[in-house]
Amino acid sequence: MVIAMAVVFSLAPAATGAVLQFVGVPPVASAQAAPAPADLSDMFGVNSTLITANHTNEQVDNEIEAMSRAGIKWLRTQFNWSYIELQQGTWDFTRTDYVVRKAQACDVDVLGILSGAPLWANGNQDWYPPTDIAAWRDYVERVVRRYPWVKAWEIWNEENIGFWQPEPDAAAYMELLKATYPLIKSIDPDLKVLVGGLCGGGGDYFEQCLDLGLADYTDAINYHPYSETLSAFNPAPQEPTARAVLAANKALFERYTDRDLEIWLTEVGWPTAGFPSSIPEETQADYWLRTALNYADAGVDKVFYYDLWEMASPAEWWSDAFAVNHMGILRYDFSEKPAYRYYRTMQSLMAHISEPAVGAADFSCSTPSSLEAHCFNMDDGGLLVSAWKSDDAGDALAIHLNSPSYAEPALIDPSTGGEQPAQGVSRSQDGNITIADLAVGRTPVLLKFSPLDSPAPEPDPAPDPAPEPDPAPEPDPAPEPDPAPEPGPVPTPEPTPTPEPTPTPTLDAISRSSGVVGTEVTVRGKAFGKARGSSHVYFGTTRATEYTSWSDTEVNVRVPGGAAGGPDASVPVKMVTSRGSTNALDFGIDTYTRYFAEGTTHRGFYEWLCLQNPEGEAAEVNCTYMLSGGSPIEKRYTVPPGSRVSVDVNSEVGPGQEVSVMLWSESRFHAERPMYFSYKEGLPGYSWTGGHCTVGAPAPGNDWYFAEGTTREGFEEWVCIQNPNGRPAAATVEYISAGGHVQQEKHDVPARSRISVFVNDDVGPGQDVSMRVRCDDPIVVERPMYFNYGSRWTGGHDVFGAGSPETRWYFAEGSTKPGFEEWLSLQNPNGGDATVTCRFLKPDGSQVERSYRLEANTRRTVDVSQAVGVGVDSAIVVDSTLPIVAERPIYFNYLDKWSGGHDVMGATAPGNSWFFAEGCTYEWADEYICVANPGAARARVTFTFMLEDGRQVEHSIGIAPGGRVTVKVADITGRGHDVSTKVTSTEPVVAERPMYFDYGGWTGGHDVVGLTP
Repeated sequence: MVIAMAVVFSLAPAATGAVLQFVGVPPVASAQAAPAPADLSDMFGVNSTLITANHTNEQVDNEIEAMSRAGIKWLRTQFNWSYIELQQGTWDFTRTDYVVRKAQACDVDVLGILSGAPLWANGNQDWYPPTDIAAWRDYVERVVRRYPWVKAWEIWNEENIGFWQPEPDAAAYMELLKATYPLIKSIDPDLKVLVGGLCGGGGDYFEQCLDLGLADYTDAINYHPYSETLSAFNPAPQEPTARAVLAANKALFERYTDRDLEIWLTEVGWPTAGFPSSIPEETQADYWLRTALNYADAGVDKVFYYDLWEMASPAEWWSDAFAVNHMGILRYDFSEKPAYRYYRTMQSLMAHISEPAVGAADFSCSTPSSLEAHCFNMDDGGLLVSAWKSDDAGDALAIHLNSPSYAEPALIDPSTGGEQPAQGVSRSQDGNITIADLAVGRTPVLLKFSPLDSPAPEPDPAPDPAPEPDPAPEPDPAPEPDPAPEPGPVPTPEPTPTPEPTPTPTLDAISRSSGVVGTEVTVRGKAFGKARGSSHVYFGTTRATEYTSWSDTEVNVRVPGGAAGGPDASVPVKMVTSRGSTNALDFGIDTYTRYFAEGTTHRGFYEWLCLQNPEGEAAEVNCTYMLSGGSPIEKRYTVPPGSRVSVDVNSEVGPGQEVSVMLWSESRFHAERPMYFSYKEGLPGYSWTGGHCTVGAPAPGNDWYFAEGTTREGFEEWVCIQNPNGRPAAATVEYISAGGHVQQEKHDVPARSRISVFVNDDVGPGQDVSMRVRCDDPIVVERPMYFNYGSRWTGGHDVFGAGSPETRWYFAEGSTKPGFEEWLSLQNPNGGDATVTCRFLKPDGSQVERSYRLEANTRRTVDVSQAVGVGVDSAIVVDSTLPIVAERPIYFNYLDKWSGGHDVMGATAPGNSWFFAEGCTYEWADEYICVANPGAARARVTFTFMLEDGRQVEHSIGIAPGGRVTVKVADITGRGHDVSTKVTSTEPVVAERPMYFDYGGWTGGHDVVGLTP
């Protein structure tokens, strides 16, 4: 699959660990235990392609131990050449050694993928196959000999699509396979060697390879049937199509060879988020079980689910739209998805199944064309019957067994493996069982029929004898009517106990105090009932619909949509059962929030909100406009999946308002607020036009820091303070001058409102100042500045404060080319002096390093052109011996036509994902994305541009270690679009989005550092 398997060829280095020279390092030992008896459970495995690349030892342990608990027999993962021999001649087996040894310990077999040529062995081209075949053979031999316990090796992956560059080439791939297959067989003839799994059903590419001799260089047909099981239009398993593709491939191979080739399907799976065809977790479980049962009845040798572990954390990657991050059967915190539980149940059944049972039963329903039914013989002589509707529609099913050899069936819960007697069961005169009116639909029905001890049931079976009878005395002629064990009076019968009253259902605890919509929580208590039946959990007045387990004392349930009432809202949670209602416990409904302190619709200002939804479902974003004088205005906006909307704030609140904004949603979203202006329009001496933009603050805080600030001639500086609380707040603004002077000013902020502080009035003219804004109540603080820079360039810029000083800051953008003047503003709020070291990263990967002394409680401005010279584009990494604050203002005359300035607060850490809600490629705007790679490994960066009509455009580039790149968005998307952007990278990077414009005659530019999830 394209989106799923992009991870296989990531060129990131191996995880940190000792680098081992190959010579003298013993190989991982072979397993000594005899192989387990064959059963159908051995045909199923899972993928975890990055487990050998960048998963920690703890994560590896969690993954493989989870496999073992579920009875999963196979792990498919990469032994990527780029990770193992990133530098020629230096071999690092740290990660692969750990994974293979852990798999051995847990009795999990491994299918290894041999792929991923390092740049030194493929002509220095990303995504290209090896050009040095001798080096490839050396890599293959070292790896295969090192891991004799690995039973099967797959040569490359999805070579029929973009993982073979510059384009798929069957002839070139066959040359690689012919160099590899006999080499592995010479090491161990019993090893399985597989053709790289082909995306889709293989099609013409298979036939091209067969014409070139493929049948003699593989032990298995191998493909990834996503085309049958994952579709942008219908993600449901298409079982008849899957079987037809399978039959066509078998017939194709039989035309070329009489070898008994196996059939391996090494990827199939569904995302539960982050993709247009994502599905609910319960549906993912159903579809996987259906697919596994279908292929188990079709003669397939191996099926591997993609993927074991969901690589999307709520803190880091949750919003990543790549399906690969959401296809796991374990969540990022290693909690179990329903698909994991279904997998565990399936493996426990498959361990007792030897083969399909053809003709074991007849089936009927109202729409038989969409009925799927499969029977399997069990090792105890019993029968497993499975059935579902391929169209997911509900129906009534009748089953008639064709043999009297089975006892009445048990209905198996696929989530728990628990059994209960099936209803509607009857037995005909010939002893054959019929089940009528069995509800069937999307979820497979599983029925287990145990064997009868004799062909027909005994009418009155004799009781079992006592286990160890004493020697019996001679029998009495007739039984005593009431024998007493000992002489004596007959004891008085015990009174019949009074039945205990039915216990009242009670809630004792909830596993967590709060969570966002969709969070799984565990509700604990007593007397819930052994099965849910008609019982439900309510969050406030909203009834939950998604349950992953239910027992008498514990229920796992997901927080339902509609339960949220706003930021920091809480609702009572209770359960309504057939035995009555429980008590209620409070539960906090967390939401995703963004705040903007600045905003105005006064004359000369146009304010917008840009809302980005990178998820697979529409997001409802609630908006509260907090006015300086007047009641808040409440609005709600729907943002389509994978798209963006722009909100005209002037139209929403009317003219002449000073306004702050609070946004919240049950779904993840991102927000920016661009403003375009003619500052103090109509006043003498002012013709300052331009625009600024800032990303929304995720939450209020008690401390806000600003490194930049000046009240010199031509500059007017403001501080906007938003109080989203229900009570007034008292904020203190501390101004720190370059000479170390600290001045404090106090300002009161009304409840659910905002104020603007004119810094020029607080500190007077001609001052360079940094700031710290403090408040006992959490507030939100921005600092807009308007300017006439050197009586040449007019405009404005705006930033949110930093929540705290840090010892490292990152900037992706920067230029000292003609028409650009770049500065670095540094604030030291500490009582001691700090030494600040700046590394300036150039596009070619070269660096310039400069150090500066920053005295206690002072600020400093660095002229970047003096540090790196004129005519240089550069990113910056700022390191300090003490925590400081860093901003980077730039003033410009862009292309000698659009003058202005922009400013950003530095990023405090690189990341793998960055989001930009605002963006435009109309003729009046030039948008850029700047990305810096401060790490030591080459990064592969993908830009996903989300257009206003819901379409998405992708573009990928490589960035050298220590390098930076600039992408002009219009060159990728074309002109005429409103666009939001997601930037993802194989290595942690930093991303900014500068944009230059002529907004109806108001020229300028603005810049933001992206949001990270």
